[in-house]
Amino acid sequence: SLFESNYKGSDGIKRDTDFNGNYATNFLAARDFKINDKSSISIGTKITAAGNKRFGPVDTALTVSQGEIIYVDSTRNSMQLKDYFRADLKVNYTINKAKVTHEIGLDFVNLLGTKNILKLTYAPDPNDPTANSIREEYQLGFLPIFYYKLDF
Repeated sequence: SLFESNYKGSDGIKRDTDFNGNYATNFLAARDFKINDKSSISIGTKITAAGNKRFGPVDTALTVSQGEIIYVDSTRNSMQLKDYFRADLKVNYTINKAKVTHEIGLDFVNLLGTKNILKLTYAPDPNDPTANSIREEYQLGFLPIFYYKLDF
């Protein structure tokens, strides 16, 4: 998907919204391998790439006085966080019985452990006042999920 998400402020200037990533794409693929009449193994992947959120220059004086990030209104959303990328892998074993299906699986979420930026936060270091107080917070890293599912 290619998209633009803009708004016109009370000053009459058209700007990007926070979520104007400009693009989002997904790739999905899966394959089932039949073991016998009642069981199979499946493997699948999902790969996502997208433009990330927008932000602008920080008003340092207001940020320090209010204790949270305050952006300069006139340049709001003029910059963009690093693009988002995630690859997932799923492997499962399925057993089909007359009245119930058992599924045992393993999901590898964010298989490559990509560090995707979630947002910027204001977090001053009391031990080092010269350190940059604007920090990047990251989304979840690699996460393996083991599961057992019963369908009846």
